[in-house]
Amino acid sequence: MSPASLLPQDVVVLAKLLTYADRRPSLARMAADLFLSGSQVHAALKRLEAARLVLEDAQSSRPTTSNLRAAARPILKDARSSRQLTSNRRVSERLLFKNARSGRPNTSAAEEFLVHGAKYMFPAVRGGITRGMLTSYAAVPLNRHISPGPDLPPVWPFAMGKHRGVSLQPLHATVPLAAQADPRLYELLALLDALRDGRARERSLAETEIVQRIRERPNA
Repeated sequence: MSPASLLPQDVVVLAKLLTYADRRPSLARMAADLFLSGSQVHAALKRLEAARLVLEDAQSSRPTTSNLRAAARPILKDARSSRQLTSNRRVSERLLFKNARSGRPNTSAAEEFLVHGAKYMFPAVRGGITRGMLTSYAAVPLNRHISPGPDLPPVWPFAMGKHRGVSLQPLHATVPLAAQADPRLYELLALLDALRDGRARERSLAETEIVQRIRERPNA
């Protein structure tokens, strides 16, 4: 599978992964956070893995940490010598470490893709005037740096939205709901919209903000 096989919602899943401080939570938790089905999240993670944007998911393709520990117990118990015991412990620790890192974003690749690739794979699609949620330069954090002009701001169409503006199609229909529930995800997706749709200054500011968020991410 090539990166060209990615779908727009995969970018949303990747962005959400970047908001988690440590290991990613369960598929059920991610699905609830993103207002997607578990199967949608699972498929997105597999495509992201194939594109090398996410480390291989041990929760679906390898034993879980608890299973690895359980499997290691009889080996350690039956060890015949201190040398064998030490060797088995090292093997177990390596497996546990690999499992702990899996399912997490490959931050260097994610940074390169979000800043330089996503805008070409998934260019912005504008529509008519509608009510929705502010995005791109009109949302936090870029609205702290860019003063509103006479034009209507870009918005994600959203029935519960409070702003009138020009429609900017979100990467997935559930983006407004997921963003409303998570300010960090909202900011990251709004910055991506600035890269996909903004003018030169907006794109430059958005790139700086995205890079800063990824590089300062805990346990990146």
